[in-house]
Amino acid sequence: VHNTIGTIYGSQCLFANALESYIASRDAYREAGLEYHYIFATYHIGETYLLKQEYDNAEVYLTEVANTLDWQTYPALMCHTLHKLCDLYIQTSEIDKCRDTLTLLSEYECQLYLFNHYYLVLAVVESFDGNADKAQEYLELAESYPDDYNAEGDLYRCIIYQNIGDLEQALYWNTVAKQVQDRLMLNILDYSVLNSQME
Repeated sequence: VHNTIGTIYGSQCLFANALESYIASRDAYREAGLEYHYIFATYHIGETYLLKQEYDNAEVYLTEVANTLDWQTYPALMCHTLHKLCDLYIQTSEIDKCRDTLTLLSEYECQLYLFNHYYLVLAVVESFDGNADKAQEYLELAESYPDDYNAEGDLYRCIIYQNIGDLEQALYWNTVAKQVQDRLMLNILDYSVLNSQME
């Protein structure tokens, strides 16, 4: 129940409430000896801290999942965790850590999950390394998977173009990212749970 409530709060950007519920569910799973559910709740806590931009806490919980999980048994959760760690390291400009995480993504064949995001992360890393042609190549590969849209994509395109010196495109994607964020916030304000809490 706590996990479901956390998911509802998280979908409406009520991250403090979501964290409270996820932590309660994690404690309950630990007491019940439900290891996978405990790890899954840990992932949700790390993901929520990432959304709150509390990067140190996010790294603690997401790293715990990556170090604990049997990837052969639960490949999807492992891969989603590694994708989130890539997001964290891009947002904190820890590109060496992001590069190391990409190596793990490849070892665990996580490029089979979230193709768009995988190639975008590769493009970001290459752009930080000054490899404009390679970054553009990976960006084109990312765009060949339009159905695999991810919320970070517009911001990552802004970072990539800024790093390779195309400021016009960087400004364009920065504007797109802000417009998407504004639409998201307007939609959230219409949610019944948020409205009931505001009242």
